[in-house]
Amino acid sequence: MTAQVLFSSQDKYRDESKRPAAGTGSGNSADLSNVIADGGRIFTASELKQYTGEDPKKPIYLAILGQVFDVTKGKEHYGKGGGYGFFSGRDSTRAFVTGDFTEKGLIDDIKGLSYENLIGIKEWIDFYRKDYTYAGKLVGRYYNSEGEPAAILSKIKTRLTKAYKLREEAQVENFKMPGCNTRWTKEEGTVYWCENKSGAIERDWAGVPRRLFSKDGKFKRCACIRTTGPPSYESDKNTNNGDLGLSLLREYEGCDPTSNTCKANDVQ
Repeated sequence: MTAQVLFSSQDKYRDESKRPAAGTGSGNSADLSNVIADGGRIFTASELKQYTGEDPKKPIYLAILGQVFDVTKGKEHYGKGGGYGFFSGRDSTRAFVTGDFTEKGLIDDIKGLSYENLIGIKEWIDFYRKDYTYAGKLVGRYYNSEGEPAAILSKIKTRLTKAYKLREEAQVENFKMPGCNTRWTKEEGTVYWCENKSGAIERDWAGVPRRLFSKDGKFKRCACIRTTGPPSYESDKNTNNGDLGLSLLREYEGCDPTSNTCKANDVQ
């Protein structure tokens, strides 16, 4: 199995991996206590480079977010010739969530990564803590020569707290306004439709397709909107047309607003 396969399908493991599903359980209130490591040996970058599996007498180590793990028991994967050998002997935090396994991508800098990427890094730490052995800390971006955490780790914990909150909000939004089914053909263009299982949310209503926007006016996705009953969101209007009155929704031009199917005007 190649590393490319490992990182496909939204970064879910296939073979040696047993990484937790997205969100480490509920996905909403992850324990962040292991983001900053405690104890263990202090490694320099040059020392860590000695543990790649090239020398069969030495263990195999890798680092993520400055935490060093002994992955020797997975030497068929992390050792010489293994599909994930490029992770060994260094901190490649960024590559764990980007899938960029070039020398340019195998770095510890996480600048510019999304909130979901940060959660992904946290889930990798959970995985290695559970399935492998914590060995210590790497001197550099995340820990000093005394093993003390750099200020950036506290900032990462703060961002992770927000990341899990955003994920929870997105899950609630997706439950109330599930995603549309979508297909595209050269003859029809894009077709959106809603049914009582679209968006992987099983329910007793189908809804109608609407364009859903963020509060800053950016288009997010097609959403199936409930058309009967009281609104799901706070409203000063006493209506019985479901969530059709939500200000973040727009109708698709040229589509019947009462139909559960919409053909976009993008035939090529």
